[in-house]
Amino acid sequence: MKRLMMGIILAALLLSGCTTPTGGNRAQQQVDAFHQAWQANDFDTMLNFYDSAFLAAKGRKSWAQKLRQYQKKLGTLLQASKISSQLDARFSGDFYIYRYRLRFEKGQLRETLTLYQQLNQKNLLIVGHMLER
Repeated sequence: MKRLMMGIILAALLLSGCTTPTGGNRAQQQVDAFHQAWQANDFDTMLNFYDSAFLAAKGRKSWAQKLRQYQKKLGTLLQASKISSQLDARFSGDFYIYRYRLRFEKGQLRETLTLYQQLNQKNLLIVGHMLER
């Protein structure tokens, strides 16, 4: 009986910490809006999706310049096709990891975006962004 009660309590604790689908939907909406800004070549709006620590580490101007260089070299972003998505729920918050194939006028890139939402916070920001040929 004691083990059954422990099992029920443990299950209740685990289920109460699960992320609702709303967080995942919001993360997907953020990624979609980010890609729409890229398609419109609106780099100032794109930078608003990033966490300030990410931009501080990369250098805000340097990162914007890097994104502009991709656009200059590959042309306009035509399509962002999701390859996979993953939720990594932690005690401190949730990480949403998205992998995309980006098709430009003159080539393609593989992209990995990581968004983070701290527990009990509204902000959902890009904390990691990798681009590969």
